[in-house]
Amino acid sequence: MPMSSPNALLALTDALAQCMPDIDIQLLRATAPASMDQIDVLGWLYEGLNKQQLMEYEEWKEYSGWVPSLKPLKDVVLAGDPAAHIWNVVSNFDVDQLAISASLAQYFYPWMEHINYYLKPYHLKVVSLSPIENAYFFCVRDNNVALDQLEQSLAPFEMGINRHTALGPQETAEYLHALLRGELDLEEDE
Repeated sequence: MPMSSPNALLALTDALAQCMPDIDIQLLRATAPASMDQIDVLGWLYEGLNKQQLMEYEEWKEYSGWVPSLKPLKDVVLAGDPAAHIWNVVSNFDVDQLAISASLAQYFYPWMEHINYYLKPYHLKVVSLSPIENAYFFCVRDNNVALDQLEQSLAPFEMGINRHTALGPQETAEYLHALLRGELDLEEDE
C-alpha cells in the first residue's frame, strides 16, 4: 500500500467529503474498517454510506434501470425516464439483427450513463465502485478534479470508480443498436 493505512483512510474520507453531497464525514470517520483489505474497506464504506442513504448495492442481474434512491437525488426531477427510453429502444430492435443474447446484453445496457445525462443540469452523477462484480452506486458532484482525487484515494485499496459518462437519448440508442448487433468489444466495455 503506497500510504500508511491511517493516512490512506484519511485521504479517502477527505476525497469523499469533496465529492459527495450531503455526507456527514464525521459519521463515516467514527468507525474504521476491520483491516485495510479491499473487502473490509468496501464493507466499511457501504455500511457508513448506506446508513446515510448515500450508497446502494445492486446485483446487475436484478437491476433494470431505476434511479437509485440516494439522498442527493431525493428532490431531483428528471426531464425524462431513462429506463423507459432504454426499454423502448430495445423492444423496437429488429430481432433478425440480434447478434447477442438478450440475457447477456442487459448487463451492458447503459443504465447509469443515460441517468447521468439527465443529472447533468444538477451537476451530479451516479458512479459505482470498480472493479467490484456488482454495483455499489453513489452520487457525486460532477467535478473531474474531485473525482480524480477520489480515484487516487481508492487506489491503495485496489478500487476505483466507474464514472458512467453521460449518454443522451440518441447516443444511448446508437450504443444499444451497436451492442445488439454485436459490434462492441464487450471485453473492453466491462
